[in-house]
Amino acid sequence: MGPSPLRHPPSLVRLRPEVPDELQRIVSKALRKPPDERYQSAADLLADLRSLQRAMEGGSSQARAGLTNTAPAAVPRGVASKRWAWIAMAGVVIAAVAAGAVFMTPGTTAIPSVVVLPLVNQTGNPDDEYIADGVTQSLIRSLSQVPNLKVISRHTAFAFKGKDVGIAEIARQLEVSHVLEGSVRRSGDRLRITAQLIDAGTDTHLWSETYDRTLDDVFEIQDEIAGDVVAALRLELLGEVPRSRRVDPQAFALFMQARQMLDSGPDDYARIDGLLRRALEIDPGYADVWTGIAWVHWRCVLNYGETGDPFCAKLTADEALRRHDAALAEALRLDPDNATAHAYRAFQLVMRGNDWQRAAETYERALVLDPTRTDVLRPAMIFANTIGQPEVAVRIGHYLQSHDPLCSLCTYNLVIAYALARRLPEAEALARDMVTAGAPMVSVHGRILLLEGRVAEALEAFSQLPEEAVRHRLAGEAMALHSLGRREASRAALDALAVDAGGAGDARQLAEVHAWIGEPEASVEWIRKSIASTRPGDMWNRYGVLASPFLGEVLRRPELQADLRALGGSREQLEAIRFEPRLPREPDSPGLRP
Repeated sequence: MGPSPLRHPPSLVRLRPEVPDELQRIVSKALRKPPDERYQSAADLLADLRSLQRAMEGGSSQARAGLTNTAPAAVPRGVASKRWAWIAMAGVVIAAVAAGAVFMTPGTTAIPSVVVLPLVNQTGNPDDEYIADGVTQSLIRSLSQVPNLKVISRHTAFAFKGKDVGIAEIARQLEVSHVLEGSVRRSGDRLRITAQLIDAGTDTHLWSETYDRTLDDVFEIQDEIAGDVVAALRLELLGEVPRSRRVDPQAFALFMQARQMLDSGPDDYARIDGLLRRALEIDPGYADVWTGIAWVHWRCVLNYGETGDPFCAKLTADEALRRHDAALAEALRLDPDNATAHAYRAFQLVMRGNDWQRAAETYERALVLDPTRTDVLRPAMIFANTIGQPEVAVRIGHYLQSHDPLCSLCTYNLVIAYALARRLPEAEALARDMVTAGAPMVSVHGRILLLEGRVAEALEAFSQLPEEAVRHRLAGEAMALHSLGRREASRAALDALAVDAGGAGDARQLAEVHAWIGEPEASVEWIRKSIASTRPGDMWNRYGVLASPFLGEVLRRPELQADLRALGGSREQLEAIRFEPRLPREPDSPGLRP
C-alpha cells in the first residue's frame, strides 16, 4: 500500500487567500484519511473539477455564490485568468501527497471504455428493426457486467441511432476509447450479424467478425460477440463472460418494440400493452415483459384523469394499481434477481406504505444485482435526494454522467442534488450547460440563480419560459420580484399562481414562494395541502416537498412535524434511514476530449 492521505490536509486558502473555496473542498475531500469519505473514483474527482471549471467560466458573479472566499477585494489583478491553473496545481498536490492511494489501488491503470452503437438493420423490413435493437441492448447489458470495462448506457448509445455522426466525434462526445458497431440482416429464419470493434484513438479496427446462423441462435451470437470483444480488449476475467438471458426470439422482438415506444413514444398504451401481451403468449415466463406491463399501468395511475389515452381512460385508478401489482409480483416470481423490478418495488414501498427503510434496502439490492441500469440508478438518486442524502445522490449522478451522459432527466436530478447539498456553483454551471444544449431546464436554472443571489439574471431566465410553462414562470417571477423590492408585482404573480391551483405540484410551488418571501405560516399550509393530496396522480408529487431546496427551514418547523411523520418524512424519520448504495469502483476511463 502507498502512504495514507494526510489526517489534516493542507489548507490552500491559508497559503493563497484567493484560492476558491470549492477548490479547497475538492482537495480536502480527495485527501481525507477515512476511505469512505474520499472520492470513490477518479471519475467523481474529475466531475467535480470540471464542474468547478464551468462555474469559474461563469464570471465574477460566482463570487456572490461562495465560489471564492469572502474577500473578493483582496484578489490580485489577473488572478481570474489563472484559476484553472489552480485546479492543475490541486491535481499535482493530490497525486504527490496521496501517491495514488486516494481512489485507486497500486498497479491499477486506466480502463478501456466502449459504446455499442445501435446495429444497422440492413433487411429493409421495419419489423426487423427491433431484432437489431434487441441485439444491441443485449450486448450492452452483457458487456456492462464485465469488470474493468466502462460501457455507455443504452439510452445514450441509442441517441446516435440514424445520426450522421462520425466514429471519432461520437467517441469524443462520450469520452470512450472504443466503439463497437455492426449490422443485422435477416432472411427468413437466417440471421447474419456483422460486428467490428474500433480503437477510437487511432481509428483502427481491432477486431471484426461475421456470424451466419438461424434466428434461434441470436443469443449465442450475442455471447460470442461479447466474448470476442473482451478478448480483443485483453481484459482479464475471473470467470466466463456474462451470458445473455434466453427468451424466445419473437417474444424478444415484440418486447423491444414495446420498449422503444415506452422510451420515446408515442404513448399509445393500448398498442404497447398489446405488444407485451403477444410476447407473453409466446413466452409467458419472460420476466422483463411483466415489468413492462407493470410500468404501463403505473403510468396510467400517475397520469390518472389527465391523459386522453383510451387504454388508461377505461381503467379506474384502483384497477390500474391492481394490474400493476399483479404484473410486478409475477416479474419477481419469475426472476427474483430482476434489478428493474426491484427498483419499481422500492418506488412502491415509499408511495404506498411510507416504508422508507425497506425501500432503501430494496434499492441497495437492485444496485447490487445490476449497478449499470439507468432505470435503477436514477430512481435511487431521486430517493437519496428525497431522504436528505444529496451527497449520495451526487455520487450516483456522477456515475450516471459517466455512463449515460445524454440522460437529461439524470442531469436534472444531479442539479437538484447539487442544490440540496448547497453546491450552488456546480448546480448553476450544469444547469446553464443544459439550457445551452437546448434542454428544457430554463426554470430550474432560474431557481438556482435565485439561490445564488443573482436575482436579475433569474428574472430574465423566467421571462423566457414558454406559455405552457406559465405556472413555473409565475412562481419564479413572484420570488424574483419580491427580492428586487417590487412587492406589488410579486404579489400579483403570486395571486395569479394561486388561481386554479390543484394537486400536490401546484401546492408545492406555492409553498416555495411563500417560504421565499418570508411567509412561513402560509408555506406550512401549502405544504400540508401538498402532502395531503389524494389524487392518484399525486402519489409521487406529494413527496416533492422533501426534496425542495427552497423548503428546508420550513420543513423543520415544529407545527409541521406531525404531518411529515404521517408521510414518513419527519426530520427524525429521515435521519434514521440507512441508505448505503454500492457502485462499481473503477479507475478513470481514458477520455478523448481535450
